[in-house]
Amino acid sequence: MSSKLENFLTVLIKNRIIVLLVMGGIILLSFGAGYMYQLKLDQEKEASVLFDDAWQKFFTVVNDLQAQPNQMYASGHPNVPQVIVLYNEVLVDLDILVSEYAGTISGAKSAILVEMVKTLPGLNVLLTDQTLITAFAAEDYLDVVRKKHPNFWGAILEMMNGIEAERQIDFVSALTHYEKALELDKKKFLSDYIIISIARNYDVLNNTDKAIEYYSKIETEYPESVWLSLAMGKAHLLSQANKSNIIKETNTTAVKE
Repeated sequence: MSSKLENFLTVLIKNRIIVLLVMGGIILLSFGAGYMYQLKLDQEKEASVLFDDAWQKFFTVVNDLQAQPNQMYASGHPNVPQVIVLYNEVLVDLDILVSEYAGTISGAKSAILVEMVKTLPGLNVLLTDQTLITAFAAEDYLDVVRKKHPNFWGAILEMMNGIEAERQIDFVSALTHYEKALELDKKKFLSDYIIISIARNYDVLNNTDKAIEYYSKIETEYPESVWLSLAMGKAHLLSQANKSNIIKETNTTAVKE
């Protein structure tokens, strides 16, 4: 036994340079892996901050559009210049996220938001510079997402199909696509956005209980989601409407009796 140990030590000594090189390589690889991991985390944080900012601006613009559908975006309306500036900032942010942060969760969400932007023709036509809108409409624009982060692509495609189905007023098909997207999103990178979309379509189809169920999932499963305030508000309003309907039905039954 002693002889074997001595032989082993002798071999190590004779080949100490090789041993040191191997050990050095392992250490360098460990440092490299740690560095890449930290770089990925930093990139995710940067993208998240940018996306949150873009989403808040986009939400503001869409709210204005829904609040004043017939006059807010008339070319002579006094609020148009401010809204257009805000909307331009959204487009620039989305372009940066899709092109430079394609491998992040927020980059993938931005690819979906780009599709939503296309559903605002009344607003898009007011832009003096159509460069980004034209770029977004190009068939190969989102190739950067597919190439840099293919794991997102299946869920993103189903989300885009769902958005297109909603444009066609086919909410049943939209639900099918969104539910498929949720199934494909194995790592739950996009699930909060997908859940919001499912809830929205159940709401449109007057399936209030299912809509409340899915809106409530955001609060319980994704409390840090940018969609939290929207989901909580919608769940509360639908719950109140449900209670009112129950009271009305009860009163109607009592009167008949």
